[in-house]
Amino acid sequence: MSHSVSTPTAVKGLATLVPGSFSRLPLADVRPSEIPTQADRRARYDRADLKEFAETIKLDGVIQPIVVRPLTADPHPTYEIVAGERRWLASTMAQLLDIPAMVHNLTDEQAERWQIFENIQREDAHPLSEAEGFQRLIQEYHYTVAMVSTELGRTEAYVYGRLKLLSLCRAVRKSFEQKKLTLSHALLLARIPAESLQKRALEEILDGREEPMSPAETARHLARAYMLRLADAKFDVADETLIKAAGACGTCPKRTGNQPQLFKDVESDDVCTDPLCFDQKRGAWTARQLLAAKANGRTIIQGPDAKRIAPYGEHHLQGYVRPTDRCFADPKQRTFKQLVGKAVAPALLELPDSGELVEVIAEADVTPVLKERGIHAPRGAEASGEAARRDKAKGERIYRRALFDAVRAKSPAELVRRDLNSIAIAFCQRQQFELRKAILAVWGWGMKDRKSASGVDHQKLIQTRVPKLTDAELSRFLLDCVYAPELQVSTWSDSKATELFAACKCLKIDVEALRVDSLQAKAFKKKASFKPPAALRQRMPRLPRKGK
Repeated sequence: MSHSVSTPTAVKGLATLVPGSFSRLPLADVRPSEIPTQADRRARYDRADLKEFAETIKLDGVIQPIVVRPLTADPHPTYEIVAGERRWLASTMAQLLDIPAMVHNLTDEQAERWQIFENIQREDAHPLSEAEGFQRLIQEYHYTVAMVSTELGRTEAYVYGRLKLLSLCRAVRKSFEQKKLTLSHALLLARIPAESLQKRALEEILDGREEPMSPAETARHLARAYMLRLADAKFDVADETLIKAAGACGTCPKRTGNQPQLFKDVESDDVCTDPLCFDQKRGAWTARQLLAAKANGRTIIQGPDAKRIAPYGEHHLQGYVRPTDRCFADPKQRTFKQLVGKAVAPALLELPDSGELVEVIAEADVTPVLKERGIHAPRGAEASGEAARRDKAKGERIYRRALFDAVRAKSPAELVRRDLNSIAIAFCQRQQFELRKAILAVWGWGMKDRKSASGVDHQKLIQTRVPKLTDAELSRFLLDCVYAPELQVSTWSDSKATELFAACKCLKIDVEALRVDSLQAKAFKKKASFKPPAALRQRMPRLPRKGK
C-alpha cells in the first residue's frame, strides 16, 4: 500500500534521491531529533498551540505522515523524526498509539539538510530559525546565498536580511522572541554593528511602554541617532591607518553603500552606521593633529581654558573668532583669514564636547590688525553692552533650564489629553506662516478674510479648535504638523519629501502613480488653488466648513 506525500519544494530533490516507504509506527518507537537545527526550533514551540493541535488530532487523526529515518545502531527498531515533530508531540498528548510515517534511509547530512529546508519553509518559522538554518547551509554544506535563494524561491535580499538577524545581541533576540519587537524592528536594529549601541537603541525603542515605537518611527530615530554622514567627518575617510582594524571608510562593510540589500531605505551611500568606530577615528585624527601641532610649536588650548572659550560649541566662541568667520565690521564682509593673513597665527582649540580641533584667533590679536586696515570692531561701551546682554541671556538660560527640569520631574509617565493638546498647538504654531495656513486649509479652518489673516488670528484659531478634536483627529493633526514642512518646495533647494515618502511606504501608497496623476492634473489646470497631495489628503477627516 503506497501513499503519496506532499513535500516542500526544497526537499523534493532529497525525497527523490532517497525514496521512502509508508508505515504506521508505534509512538513509543519514535523519538525526537537531536540535530541542532531541530533542537533550536523545539525551544520556540508555543505550548498553547501544541495543546490545541492535540485536540484537533483527537478528532481527525494525523492527516499528513511524518518523515523519519531508522536508527540502525539501536537493537530495537527505533526511528528519528526528520520532519513532523509537532505532529508526533500532539499525537502523544492526544494519547494515540501509532502515527503514519514515511521512512527514508537518510545520512546525518541528508537528515539535517532536510530539516533545515523543512523548517525554514514553514509558515510559522521564526525569522531567527530561518537565519540559523541559512547559516548552517552556508557554513557546513558550502551553499552560497544565490544557491539558498534559488532552492527556496526567495530573493537574495530576503536571505541577506535573515542572515543579518544573526548579528542581534542577546537582549534584542530575547525581545524579538518574546514578540516585544516585530521583524521590521529586528532588521533595523541588526544593522547597528556594536552590541552596546544595540542595547541602548532597544531601550529607546521600548522605553518602558506597552507598545514600542512604530517601525517607521524607529527607522527615523535610528537614522538620526546612529547614522553619520561621512561627508561631515573631520578626519580623512580614505585613511587606512587611523584605526588599522577598521581600514578606510570607503570599503568598510558598515558603510551603507557597501550593503545595498540592507540599506535600501537610506538615501545616501556615504553613511557610517557605527558611531563608536566613527568616534574612535575622530579621536585618532585629533591625536595625530595634536602631535603634529606640538612638533611645530603651535599654541593649543585645552581643558578648562577651552571650556571657557567654547562653552556652547565652536559657533559661540567667547573672546575668539574662527579664521573662516566673516567680519561683519568689514563693509565687504571678508573672512578674518582674508583680513589678517599671516599677521596672526591661529591657535588650535580642542572642543570640550567632541574633542575636535578647530583653528581660532583671539579678538585681542585681531583688533589691531583690523584697525590698521581702517576697520573698527565694536569696542568700549558697545562691547560692554554686548557683554551685559550675554550675561543676561546666560542667566535666563539657567533659569529656563531649571523650569524645564522641574516640569520634567513632575510630568506623568504617560501623556494625558491636556499634554497632547499643548503639543499639537505648540507644534502647529511653530510652523512657518504659509505652512500654518496650509494646515488650517486642510482642516477647513479657513478665515472669513483670508488676505488679512495674521499669525495672531492663526494662533487664536488653533488654540480654539485643537481642544475640540476627537482623539483620532488629534493624532491626524499631529501627523499633519510632521508632514506639512515637506509641502514647501524651494526653487533654491533640492530637499526631499523624506517623511512623506516614509509614510507612503508604510501605508503602501503608490508614489509613482501619485506623481503621474498630479502632473496630469497640473497640465489641465493652469491656475490651481492650494490642495494637499492625495497621500496626505486621504487621511483627513471630512469636516464641515463653518461659515459657509
